[in-house]
Amino acid sequence: MARVSEQHPIFLLPNGRCPIASCWGNPEAFLRDQNASEFIHITDQYVRATANNRYPVGAHKLINYKPTPRTAPLTDNDMIAFVHTVAASLGQTGYAHMYHVFLPPGQDVCLTAGDGVCYSPDVPSTFFFCGYHGSVDFGDIGHVLYSVEPFQNVPGCAVRPGTSGWAIGGFNQQHTFA
Repeated sequence: MARVSEQHPIFLLPNGRCPIASCWGNPEAFLRDQNASEFIHITDQYVRATANNRYPVGAHKLINYKPTPRTAPLTDNDMIAFVHTVAASLGQTGYAHMYHVFLPPGQDVCLTAGDGVCYSPDVPSTFFFCGYHGSVDFGDIGHVLYSVEPFQNVPGCAVRPGTSGWAIGGFNQQHTFA
């Protein structure tokens, strides 16, 4: 866990469309609110730091992409490629920066192409997670922290009834942030 880390949202836009507010709610406001809240201090015990505002929101990026069918979901390697593109363009890596990839409604993602361990609410036999986080070492830009945040308003992911899209204040973002 990082003591201080600027948060960088990455929004995947299917065919260049998907307004942030209608696809995800307002994740940046959630991250800003979380950064300013007392709740974030639950991490103090793990990072041995107590200062306020240690996790500010930095630059976000919008990435146009072609959605994949449920028979060929995106993979963690795809997520890593998106993260690399953004981190390289911003020139910000290491433990002081964390990238959050937000997937639009209907987009499945698996850890690998053949493992069957996926965010796939439309394919229950492979539906194992609602989001995840990791890190990767790139030869050209170094170490990068990232999370993958699929659309949360689906059965099987903890979203309160009536919460739109991505679930502002949802436990998945709180978990993958920490």
